[in-house]
Amino acid sequence: VMQNLDNSVSDLGESNPQTSAKSQAFFELKRWGSKELEISKVELEDSKGEKHFLFHPDSNLRLKIHYHFNDLELFKNREKLVFGIGIHRSDGTVILGTNTDIERLGALPLSQQGIVSYSIPRIGLLDGQYRLDVAAHRQDGYPYDYHQAALTFSVRSSLGQIGVLSTEHQWSFS
Repeated sequence: VMQNLDNSVSDLGESNPQTSAKSQAFFELKRWGSKELEISKVELEDSKGEKHFLFHPDSNLRLKIHYHFNDLELFKNREKLVFGIGIHRSDGTVILGTNTDIERLGALPLSQQGIVSYSIPRIGLLDGQYRLDVAAHRQDGYPYDYHQAALTFSVRSSLGQIGVLSTEHQWSFS
């Protein structure tokens, strides 16, 4: 199914003449922060570890955030460091916003450079284009490195459901 989806959808996004200027601005990378800790690369993978930008609602998605510390003092005192993600639909609807502090992960077992992974066993989103934001910041919000629209991805389904989310469900009749 994924191979068929990948083959059936060509370049989505800026090259689409029907994409409005407002929509294009929504997907433009914006970046800010002190860079004491730097996010050097962001990747999306499927369950096989292959890079993808097109998914099905039943797809597994893994986000990989590559980072490195530029400030050794921050590395030594990293107990208040937070990594976060945001997923937004192209109309601006916030689908998910979370971080390691909200989820109470405590002190993170970080190296001077490494990868933070966030896995979603079943993405569950319906047809649409989505923007992924990633961030590294202090608990008080002070930004080390924030990437708004770090990546964009699309979800396609052949079922024709409408809305935002495809929940796991079951029909029954009696």
